[in-house]
Amino acid sequence: MGLNEDLLEELKKREYTEEQIERYFSLIKYVYIGQNIRNEGILQSDEKLKENKQIVDTLLKDGLIVEQKWYRLKLFLLSNQGIQVGETLIADEIRDKKEAIKSELENYPQLLVGFLVNHFVSYSLAFDLEDIEVFDWRDLILNDDRVKDRTLKIFDLLKENGLAIITNDYVSTRGGEKREKKYVICSEVRKLLQNFYSIGGLSSKDILDCKVAYIISENLQYSRKGDAFSISLDELKKTGDFNSAYSLLKDDLNKYQEGGFVNVTYNIEGDARIFIVNKDEFEEAITYSSNNKIDKLLGVSWETFEEEPEEELTYEQIIDKNKDIVLELIENKRRLYLLTAQLSHGKSMFNSNPNTELFGLKLIDPIYDENGLRDFIINLHQLVIESSANQILKFIKNEDFWNSKREENNEISPKEFIEIVEEADEEKMQLFEDSREILNNLHNLRNHYSHLQDSKRFYESGMIFKKLINIEFPTTDEEFFDAQTVLLEKTRDALDNLYEVFINVTRNRKLEKGDKTIYS
Repeated sequence: MGLNEDLLEELKKREYTEEQIERYFSLIKYVYIGQNIRNEGILQSDEKLKENKQIVDTLLKDGLIVEQKWYRLKLFLLSNQGIQVGETLIADEIRDKKEAIKSELENYPQLLVGFLVNHFVSYSLAFDLEDIEVFDWRDLILNDDRVKDRTLKIFDLLKENGLAIITNDYVSTRGGEKREKKYVICSEVRKLLQNFYSIGGLSSKDILDCKVAYIISENLQYSRKGDAFSISLDELKKTGDFNSAYSLLKDDLNKYQEGGFVNVTYNIEGDARIFIVNKDEFEEAITYSSNNKIDKLLGVSWETFEEEPEEELTYEQIIDKNKDIVLELIENKRRLYLLTAQLSHGKSMFNSNPNTELFGLKLIDPIYDENGLRDFIINLHQLVIESSANQILKFIKNEDFWNSKREENNEISPKEFIEIVEEADEEKMQLFEDSREILNNLHNLRNHYSHLQDSKRFYESGMIFKKLINIEFPTTDEEFFDAQTVLLEKTRDALDNLYEVFINVTRNRKLEKGDKTIYS
């Protein structure tokens, strides 16, 4: 028998009622989650623990929880045996509730949930009930009332399903002092959410925008009209991508200066000196940028959709919308062609196929049925992958792509390329892997459509489709339009992200060679 079964038998021997047994195990799970408020444990003064003092005393006597003291505060932690019981209980709870939680989470904007999981929940196990503040770029998003409302509802959802609790935080001030209440989860719950949402909800470009806006906002916060403040290069280095951040800062400040909000000068080191002409409009301009990111996370005009139905797009509007995406898709491929050619004696993984525009034209017209969707996917594959000799799917590992012989001090070798990519920050590597996954799924989906007579009969094809664009197989005109748009946008974004990875590699390569040119 397992530990929990032995414990259950022992409680039955004591003639505990079902209700007492339930409270006994529930309290173990409560402490298992709640002790994550801080490393030292959960306060003994926690309301639920005080209400169940008799059971707490029994758990102490049974050796499942232990008393702890930190400064003058009295705390509880689970013993090693208690942790084993708690792990089993939380695993059972997650197994029973995960599908219901996943279904409920789908009622929220999915990009927002992805952002919260990857940029908020991933950093801690304890979260404020109201004043959500983490003192970095994320505050531009988290402090928005719309975001805050949905964040608290998600934590309430976890609490209602027994996967989060609310308890008091505490600090060492004045010998130990109780502080505000917080939501608390355990690492298993965090992992569950990360499995649901493996991608962060904002692109790296959006995140960098927020980081630069936050740096400006923090310096502006304590200044008034007529004041001046400086932004140093050291502040920009903390963004993780100094060159891009500096370029972005200069572009933003140039716009603000043209708008008459500020006057800007740069010293010999490159630090920006900003004199405030109109603080209100300066703040409004910065806020506008972060609000755009919030709107993206919430879904375009979230409140508008609740007030009135979306206008149905005309045939011409659909074509115009698709045309813009396809043109950007072709431009991304062109940029990658030029960029990768710099790394490999002019031999790019993206060839300059004369049929590129022809493939693009076939992607613009709206699709209305499965046959149209099949042809669309095959043409999209032609544009992005097949016309690139499949190199995009394996560009790091395929040594045929690179010239095996290279002149001394000439272009990059396969080994050097791999080393540079591996040295990239974690964010770049994630972009790299996400892009390859999207393009591999597009490749697999195309294979099913090309080689199967009736793709809807095959479970594998449906699974790939769901994984690639995260919607069910379309059946109505509107759903086919949506599928077409999402496929185009995802493919465009994949190439855009690859461009970001490759420009990072070329920039590092140029700097290693002593060329200080910064690529835009």
